[in-house]
Amino acid sequence: MIRSILGMKTFTVLAVLIAVVVIFAACANNDAPAAGSASADSVTLTVWESIGGPDEWIRQAGAAFTAIHPHITVEFVHVELGDTTSQIMLDGPAGVGPDMFAAPHDRLGDLISAGHIAPISENYLINILDGSRLAVTQGGQT
Repeated sequence: MIRSILGMKTFTVLAVLIAVVVIFAACANNDAPAAGSASADSVTLTVWESIGGPDEWIRQAGAAFTAIHPHITVEFVHVELGDTTSQIMLDGPAGVGPDMFAAPHDRLGDLISAGHIAPISENYLINILDGSRLAVTQGGQT
């Protein structure tokens, strides 16, 4: 029902953005250096996403996240939504895939079967709306 109200593309983008926020939160470390301080262990998170909307949000969210966690940089890489599944099938096993990516939810089974995405811990799922959780649940696992 939510999908019909929002439209499939809007619903998919919304579900992906929620997942990105959860992943950013998962990367936060309570023992991390205070905002504005440097760390010897720099980390770059690579995010694949389409251009024309989601890319700008990821750039802004990444900059805000880096401002709070200066040792973590978020790098946006343009990979269109329809191409991510085939691209991760090549780049994932080669070790050059992204840390986060958006993909059509109807390809979730393929991605899970191929081992390209893993279940999300219940600790992070408690803040996700049930409808969004359902969109990314396969065989009882989110």
